[in-house]
Amino acid sequence: MRVVFDKDILRDALESSCSIFASKNTFTVLSNVLIKVKDNSCTIVSTDLSDTMHLKCALVSGDDCEFLLNGKTILSLLKTLPKGEVSFDINEDVSQAILRSGKFKANVTLVSRTEFPNTTDVTKKKAGLKFKFVELKNAFSYVLPFASTDLNRDMFCGVNLNYEFKENKEALITLCATDGHRLAKTEVIAQDSNAGDPIENGIIISSKAVQIFSKFFSEEEEVMLLLEDKKTKLVFKSDTVCLTTTLIQGTFPNFYCVIPNTTKHIIVNRIDLINCLKRCPLFNPKIPSARLDLKENNINVNCTGTDIGSMSEDIECKYNSEEISLTVNAKYLEQSLAMVDDNMAVIGVIDKDSPIKVVSLADYEANDEGTLSIVMPMQA
Repeated sequence: MRVVFDKDILRDALESSCSIFASKNTFTVLSNVLIKVKDNSCTIVSTDLSDTMHLKCALVSGDDCEFLLNGKTILSLLKTLPKGEVSFDINEDVSQAILRSGKFKANVTLVSRTEFPNTTDVTKKKAGLKFKFVELKNAFSYVLPFASTDLNRDMFCGVNLNYEFKENKEALITLCATDGHRLAKTEVIAQDSNAGDPIENGIIISSKAVQIFSKFFSEEEEVMLLLEDKKTKLVFKSDTVCLTTTLIQGTFPNFYCVIPNTTKHIIVNRIDLINCLKRCPLFNPKIPSARLDLKENNINVNCTGTDIGSMSEDIECKYNSEEISLTVNAKYLEQSLAMVDDNMAVIGVIDKDSPIKVVSLADYEANDEGTLSIVMPMQA
């Protein structure tokens, strides 16, 4: 059996496939990728048991076969080889292959196909929620930085996804992430394609799966989402890539009850305030807090450190409510402002102890809270 690839195409495919692998792998077989060739079409399968990727890879030519390759080793080897074709000649019992590229030749020992985990092939399924990839990617990018990295709180270590159907068969998707100190929420419209009933409290997609999804689908593609395996797994599927991920089990908090109905609003140039907030941690690296004193058309940002000293800066704004002082995590507020897709941001507050809401000026004027972030105040 003989399989021939363009070297650069195979290299790129293996680079994507190997992104699935865990940094520390105790099972040797999980360092391998499964090459499946049928009817002159090739699919590369990689898995770490939690996430599985099926990736189509163009062939020059190939006999029908299935064999395993050590993904990272072959990838490193391909990076050293010249442009052109690479071929694999596989013996009858699929225990060895001869790799050739130009004058280079190597004998490669193959792991038995039976050792590779069984993976469900859902590449041909057509029922699910359809998105333009770039729209879903942007929505994930907005909320993902707010997800927790504390593995002791699994339900916070990813993105919550829920949806409801509209009259025209479109589905309104709500994405949310929180670490308990801050929260981000956004919405995106999907075309319903027999997706099934919405799930109470939604599903929780791991941060790792979101990162893989955001990196390895093409900008021009349409992507479909569908639930599998008694709704414990989610599939991201396009014409070229199929990513299956195990969902985080647990109940995501009711984030709607955290979103405040703010009564005081500050309209501010977000870049001016971001640059100011970036300076605060320099004076107090251990506790990056900043006190915001709100007065008419002015925010005084001040920070006092233990060793370096203190800072104070006035930022012009539009504000005509009562004077109020509140303390925030400067990095968290800076990050919320950085996510605003507008030159001007609106910061909504109630009092010094209530959550702070951040939206764009355009959304505020349109009374649209589909996309927003929340920062919890700190104790002064």
